[in-house]
Amino acid sequence: MRPRHSSAALSGQVARPLYRRVDRLVWLGTVLLALSYATPSVGQYMYLDANGDGIHTPADIVSSSGVTLVDVWIKTDSARDGTPASCSAADSSLTIRSYLVVLHAQDGTVTWGPFVNRQQEAMPFNIASAFDTTDAFVFYDGSNPLPPGTYKLG
Repeated sequence: MRPRHSSAALSGQVARPLYRRVDRLVWLGTVLLALSYATPSVGQYMYLDANGDGIHTPADIVSSSGVTLVDVWIKTDSARDGTPASCSAADSSLTIRSYLVVLHAQDGTVTWGPFVNRQQEAMPFNIASAFDTTDAFVFYDGSNPLPPGTYKLG
């Protein structure tokens, strides 16, 4: 005897994976579209600050237990070692109009708190955000670029 399945149950089982696939395709398409109009630069330095001093030092440690607040910063006009950054397009400056942050926990899990966009005026559009127990992904975009400099993103 063969088991009977209602068409509603089968369509629900088929629809969920299909919706997930469509969501992933929309997300991927959005990221690819956003990246297609960005002019890449060499030397932009993004770093995490865990002690609130605005710079990356050996004191910026994420605790293995409890809560650690972490800020994400970017320097668009210099590399990590402080040397001036350059843009691959000769007619462009090292402005910032959008940013994408991906954080990954290795050898453990994380409960991510809310990401607060600290550049809300310049980059108000949350294109995508996703969080799970090991990864955090945020992508913000705007239409008014900020001049070269150092910015707290979130």
